[in-house]
Amino acid sequence: MNKHGLFFSLVALPLLAGCVTTKEVYGPDGGKAYTLNCSDDRGATWDHCYEKAGEICRENGYTVLEKNMDQSASGSAGTLDEEVFGRYDSQNNRVLMIQCN
Repeated sequence: MNKHGLFFSLVALPLLAGCVTTKEVYGPDGGKAYTLNCSDDRGATWDHCYEKAGEICRENGYTVLEKNMDQSASGSAGTLDEEVFGRYDSQNNRVLMIQCN
């Protein structure tokens, strides 16, 4: 691996782990709020959501307006090409809505 490839790997890997997507929205009172998606498919956990909330609001802190987790599952029966028992995948969809204090 060349120097550039190694550098990219070392820089990109931490950025990909625990990716939280953020969207600015309006809260119940009409003020600025944020939704943070920290779902399994993004490699994120609740801890990643809270860390991102802290980064957004900094020393002012934040109030959690809504916290949702929906568990979804998908699977298929086994076929000749798959294992005898088939496949099963589960995922936790986590969304946090915050408003800075």
